[in-house]
Amino acid sequence: MQATSALLRWAVAQGQLLATQWEPPTDLSPFVGRSRSAKAVTTPLEVDHILALVRALPDPRWRLAFQLMAAYGLRPEELQHLQLRDGRLWCTYEKVASRGKTKPRALRLLPCDDWAVEWKLFSLCQFYRISGDRRLEGFAHSPDGRQMSHGRNKEGGRSP
Repeated sequence: MQATSALLRWAVAQGQLLATQWEPPTDLSPFVGRSRSAKAVTTPLEVDHILALVRALPDPRWRLAFQLMAAYGLRPEELQHLQLRDGRLWCTYEKVASRGKTKPRALRLLPCDDWAVEWKLFSLCQFYRISGDRRLEGFAHSPDGRQMSHGRNKEGGRSP
């Protein structure tokens, strides 16, 4: 808003635009956004809550999804973009933001207690990929085992 106002003032001062039609108001406060109130402090899940939820989830797809998010700090969207590559678990999700976009990355366990290591998530993902266990199809991997997904193919439709 301020840049546009400055450009209009300059054009009026140079005689390129009529002041009666193009002079911006001197007070821009009604047109400029207000600062937001302070964000509420969030409380992360405690280890006991994470472990209790893992034990309580009866569906292996949801249990694996939650374990992956808790252990690697993944966003739910990133679960659709996991791959087993070069003996590691990778996330190929590219989040676009004003500062650019993220690049595919090899995942590392968050520096937390041993509970995440004990889950052996890479081995679990590798097992389901190799075994073709269809219980996880639609969440953890495609039928060919190459890309772990959330039941959508590249065209946006449901996987078979």
